[in-house]
Amino acid sequence: MKQVLRFLRERVTPVLVRGNHDNYLATILGDLRLPLHDRVDLANLTIVHGHEDVSTLHPIIMGHEHPAVKLKDELGAVVSVPAFLATPGLIVLPAFSPLALGVDVSSYPYLSPILNRTDIDEARVIGVDEKEGLLDFGHVRRLKEIRAALLMK
Repeated sequence: MKQVLRFLRERVTPVLVRGNHDNYLATILGDLRLPLHDRVDLANLTIVHGHEDVSTLHPIIMGHEHPAVKLKDELGAVVSVPAFLATPGLIVLPAFSPLALGVDVSSYPYLSPILNRTDIDEARVIGVDEKEGLLDFGHVRRLKEIRAALLMK
């Protein structure tokens, strides 16, 4: 982690936002003299992790939820595709770690209080696949309809 942060610091000014599992990060950043923020307001955007509610007049960019589209084949095998959720006031970033398989965008309630107070049905779902690139899955509302129809079978 220190090597990556040193590499970045030599080229840019990193802005780091604390997540809900980032307690160790404060020590690493202290050694590098880099601040760790709970929230950053930058260029008319509010950047937060998303595990706590925030009030802002700006659009929010957040993580925490790890949105994904869950695809199941006829044998029941599930593939998790990391996905961005995008509305005019909110962008939710996917997790790209194989350890964070993601939360199905068509399931509710969400983990984040920000998402639970946001009408997410009209959010665009953009999947990310290392071979296929960006995958447009349409809106959350449509994925919920498909999920409900499959559960009825």
